[in-house]
Amino acid sequence: MPDPLLQLAEVQVTFASDLGEVSAVDRVSFSVERGEVVALVGESGSGKSATALAIGGLLPGHARVGGSIRLDGAELVGRSSTAWRGIRGRRIAYVFQEPATALNPVFTAGYQVSEALKVAGRRDSLEERIAALLESVGLRDAGRIASSYPHQLSGGQQQRVVMAMALAGEPELLIADEPTTALDVTVQAQILELLAELQRSRGLAVLLITHNLAIAARLARRMVVLYAGQVVEEGPAAEMVHAPRHPYTHALLRAVPKLRGAGSAADLVGIPGQIPSPMALPSGCRFHPRCARCVATCRGEVPELADTGSGWRSRCPFAREVGT
Repeated sequence: MPDPLLQLAEVQVTFASDLGEVSAVDRVSFSVERGEVVALVGESGSGKSATALAIGGLLPGHARVGGSIRLDGAELVGRSSTAWRGIRGRRIAYVFQEPATALNPVFTAGYQVSEALKVAGRRDSLEERIAALLESVGLRDAGRIASSYPHQLSGGQQQRVVMAMALAGEPELLIADEPTTALDVTVQAQILELLAELQRSRGLAVLLITHNLAIAARLARRMVVLYAGQVVEEGPAAEMVHAPRHPYTHALLRAVPKLRGAGSAADLVGIPGQIPSPMALPSGCRFHPRCARCVATCRGEVPELADTGSGWRSRCPFAREVGT
């Protein structure tokens, strides 16, 4: 079997603070195959974005990354800034959740796409390439869009420009970090459909970061669920949304809004409490203070991430009973 395109093994991310090192990502392991869509799911503060930024070497200077992150078998952890130039924007590209902040307000959309092309080493026929990229992300009036500044574009148009920039280097891996969060519902659906079409047509591997299991199930083949910096569940997306095996995944699924029938917006079930601070993690299972299935052993014993069969992993001794 060939190596996966992306392989994380026991990845740890810590940040230096006045009170010592704070752990944001704790021994996270998963892989993304070529052409596969994997969703990284969890609440804000679960470690999703820290993991994504670690993959591309984009964490700030006070962060420390341990473990192994391999792209096509080559180690990324510890690479120099010079070595990253041949990877970032070329082999790995990002689409961030706030297009208005991802774009520079003082340059036109076309100029910013051209800069992405230059970074990728594509300096010839720039105008044609810019137009082709903008059209490939559904911006038909490419000339007008290219000459417009970000504030002259809608949120959906801004995110499409960001996607065009991400595709400029023809990457193998696209990391989409909550790409629809800042958009209204109708535009969200359009961007998700565009992302799915681009993934199919270009054979991209995609790491989709989201807190919404409905979005994850729509696009991804597999889901990796993070809680308080740890992987608590991993499995096939289509099955996980119907029969999750970890109480946290089950709670996330119950919190997804439904438009009609039982479980409508009025019947939403929130998760009690809040995700713990990395500086004050509970003993035992990190989810136990919020878990309806908590028993005494959950408070004292740290559960391992165990194989529960059929390519499924769960950090819960009651994995097969959850959701029943």
